Amino acid sequence: MPVEFIGNEPVDAVDTNSTSLSTLEGKGAALAQSRPELPYARLCPTSAIDNLRFRERMVRLGFEGDEKAGRLWVMCKRDPLFWLNTFVWTYDPRKKRSIVPFTAYPFQGGSLVDIIHADEDLLIEKSRDMGATWICSMAFLHEWMFGSYKTFLMVSRKEDLVDKADDPDCLFWKVKFAIDNLPAWMRPKYKKVKLQFLNYETNSTIDGTSTTGDAAR
Repeated sequence: MPVEFIGNEPVDAVDTNSTSLSTLEGKGAALAQSRPELPYARLCPTSAIDNLRFRERMVRLGFEGDEKAGRLWVMCKRDPLFWLNTFVWTYDPRKKRSIVPFTAYPFQGGSLVDIIHADEDLLIEKSRDMGATWICSMAFLHEWMFGSYKTFLMVSRKEDLVDKADDPDCLFWKVKFAIDNLPAWMRPKYKKVKLQFLNYETNSTIDGTSTTGDAAR
């Protein structure tokens, strides 16, 4: 098979027509020896056409029954970059087709993992159009979906920049967009109210507030 690259790491391209969960799980077990935090991400094609075919195959596998959906859920829990590059969609109004697959650049994938595994405060230096807001939001979303009793807080200078209905520039819109575009078998049961997402299945929450003296207290 041809070799593709994620960052500087070679990866065997996946035959999207015949890929089975057992094949992915087996390859992931081998890759986990060197990258335990990313056992499956290197199996996900990143070229546009191959990625779309891989996504379609994985979504169809999940619809084949609870057993396969459960195994894919476990793979996504173990590997946030596999989840992002396989099931998450993003929004770019500058493109002709504004709803596009989220396929992370290497620096984005690294940031996603750093945020999820951080045990201290992180500073992210960014310029415009690096997708930092999306990556931070998706890190929160991953842990909200797959982690139990976790709490997250999104803060911006104005409340409307955190949560405003039908505004793609606000933080909560991005989270809800990603949830709504997940396969039905992967979407958790949740409640969205003003400035909060509650996941009924994991009891995790994402809250929002504006930057005031009481923020995060």
